[in-house]
Amino acid sequence: MNEPLLTTSTPPITVLGTAPGAAGTGRTAATVGIDAAGDGIPDPRRLLRVAALIGSVRRGSLNRALFRAALGAAPDDVVLEPVAIERLPFYDGDLEAADASPDVRAFRAAIAAADAVLVVTPEYNRSLPAVVKNAIDWASRPRSSAAIAGKPVLLIGATPGMGAVRHALDHAAAVLAFAGAVPFERRLGVADAARLLDPDGDTPDPGLREDLADLLASFAAGLRSEGRAEVAA
Repeated sequence: MNEPLLTTSTPPITVLGTAPGAAGTGRTAATVGIDAAGDGIPDPRRLLRVAALIGSVRRGSLNRALFRAALGAAPDDVVLEPVAIERLPFYDGDLEAADASPDVRAFRAAIAAADAVLVVTPEYNRSLPAVVKNAIDWASRPRSSAAIAGKPVLLIGATPGMGAVRHALDHAAAVLAFAGAVPFERRLGVADAARLLDPDGDTPDPGLREDLADLLASFAAGLRSEGRAEVAA
């Protein structure tokens, strides 16, 4: 299934809003590794590394195009680093216990090393694609040292339909919060994305460019804040 059409009465607009409150860890930028000097003061010169999980494996995916658009809209001090999730095996407790998958080890290390996570997801059958859920499952284990625990997560997504991936974003936020991550209170869903995005991530819509830039700047500011602005909803 490749980003199915969702038939709703919603107009073809970019949706940028506030998510329902999600249970978080209360973790703020001061405890996310932004304080490089260890003196409690965020270093404004330090680049913020954001691990990006792209939830469609299709080469011409609209969500890959949205990720490319986010690359162009990100602040200069934010580095979006794509982390492959399509080669992860399905979560298996026996495989986890044996620590037998180099792909899983590399994936967890990438999440653990990042300051935050960006999830770019389509919506399949009103929920998350299996590849996204599987990545979250691996990042949440083992529970005592989960790579995703306490990580701020920004959620965005695109669809050629009119539903603006609302269900996928809602479900992702709920799953991430239960796994101990901290979903950002704002997120972005792009409806009618086949018209608004080309494969290179260029968009003729200034509103979409502005929404992406504003959202990413807000997320970065939340990460850099010293507890004055909670990252969690």
